[in-house]
Amino acid sequence: MQSKQVESLRQQNARLRKAIKDKLGPGVWGLDKKDNFTHEEIVFLFARVYPAFGIEYIKEVRSSYPDCICIKDGEEIAIEFEPVLSYFRDHIQKDDLGKCQYIVC
Repeated sequence: MQSKQVESLRQQNARLRKAIKDKLGPGVWGLDKKDNFTHEEIVFLFARVYPAFGIEYIKEVRSSYPDCICIKDGEEIAIEFEPVLSYFRDHIQKDDLGKCQYIVC
């Protein structure tokens, strides 16, 4: 039996995938890509679909950690973009973990 949290994550993932396809269309660059996305491609795609995450607006995108500051529910949130989740673990110091609320990969 699956937990409600796991099912909720699956539902969220399905909703976000649908939002991406609805927004970008099935034949748009990148959706049928077989290789990992680059850091820049992830930032580009996020900038196209951020409202699907409940984010009001993107305040800042930068090259330092965290990569992005957004406004969600009237509060600032920090987002890090990574092509592969393990890259985050490899280059982030333990002391920096509290600075980032979301990792988008």
